[in-house]
Amino acid sequence: MRIDGPTIYLRFLDPSEIDGLKSAVQPHNPYPRILETQKFKKSVESRNFNMFRDRQLTDLDEKKIFLAICQKDTDNLLGYTEINFRGTLSVLRFTAILPEHRSGGIYSETIYLRHRLCFDVLNSSKCQINSPLNDSGDPSSVVSPIYSGSLQDFKRGQVMWRTLEVTKQEYQNFLTNNPTTNAIPWSFSWD
Repeated sequence: MRIDGPTIYLRFLDPSEIDGLKSAVQPHNPYPRILETQKFKKSVESRNFNMFRDRQLTDLDEKKIFLAICQKDTDNLLGYTEINFRGTLSVLRFTAILPEHRSGGIYSETIYLRHRLCFDVLNSSKCQINSPLNDSGDPSSVVSPIYSGSLQDFKRGQVMWRTLEVTKQEYQNFLTNNPTTNAIPWSFSWD
């Protein structure tokens, strides 16, 4: 499975790539404990590759996938992202980008491709995301234009977060009202 955008593409993360993502996974501690790394590798191996075989989501899907974020022109690994599927609800969990690649719109393009995958390819009914709140209590400016529904606020560590939700129809309305975003090229293949 691969979804391409203008500068990056997402594909299944291979467990052998996890060690190279240590500084993305734990930005404040580039050497996570061996047990944490092994647990993550096992999770990727057991959950990543057998969920989709050229099909859409059903109410029975309860899976998690990890997707590698790769540079399109070089195939360099830039980070990874996690998506949980609870039936036709897609929970866009975590995106970790290597520190040297955290600028240049990689995060925004990853968000765009995850929504295209969930809504346009897998036919999710809605997506949820947790977004950190800034000092004024607003969610991240990257996701706030897309998400109109707020489910809850919570604190993780010293940071306040908000769980946001958007339905497939609301996302389609967002794209209709934002022709520049809607015109961003993307493609998908099961290979």
